[in-house]
Amino acid sequence: MIGDKIHIKEEYLHNARKIKDLLEFDIRSVPAFVITIGGESGSGKSVTASCLKLVLDEANIPTLILHQDDYFFLPPYTNHKQRLLDITHVGKSEVNFNLLQEHVNLFLQQAPEINKPIVDYQANEIHKETVSFENIQCLIIEGTYVLDLQNSAFKIFIERTYIDTLEKRKLRARDIMDDFGEKVLEIEHHIIREMRVHADLYIQKDYSIRLKNK
Repeated sequence: MIGDKIHIKEEYLHNARKIKDLLEFDIRSVPAFVITIGGESGSGKSVTASCLKLVLDEANIPTLILHQDDYFFLPPYTNHKQRLLDITHVGKSEVNFNLLQEHVNLFLQQAPEINKPIVDYQANEIHKETVSFENIQCLIIEGTYVLDLQNSAFKIFIERTYIDTLEKRKLRARDIMDDFGEKVLEIEHHIIREMRVHADLYIQKDYSIRLKNK
């Protein structure tokens, strides 16, 4: 998303190094490896993805990130207006998941490039950009609902809820902070919590990590 700012913190880098150590052998064993990172608004999906890309790139595993937010059918303010008209609009149907899944599949098929959407948040516009998959070994997809994507080799879920992330969301000044906005997040909360069962690894509220069934 154009205009989105990522602030990297040491606790995120620490977890990224742990995840890299856990997955490095598996990633190097295949020509294309997909990681999905899911969780609620403001939970740390983007910064986790950025830190993981950083440590993987440092380990000579070329990595690319796709952001679910770029795949919304409508740009942010227009989508918000649609939600005001009909709050049942909130959910996975707002996202062009067929296209996102297609791009995941093309990566795994080692296609050379994709033509993907990119959101300009401030301009409230959706543009197109060509992204090369050349030499990319690991693809990370982050977003609220991405644990529902097929063909992900490793799924990460961040346990912090919209209530836990209130102060962080205020600081990033991207979300519409009013009663309606919080109601939207509550609806998303119930949808997203159902997806956490698909995760292979959980990043908990204290930033510690836990593997599934451990």
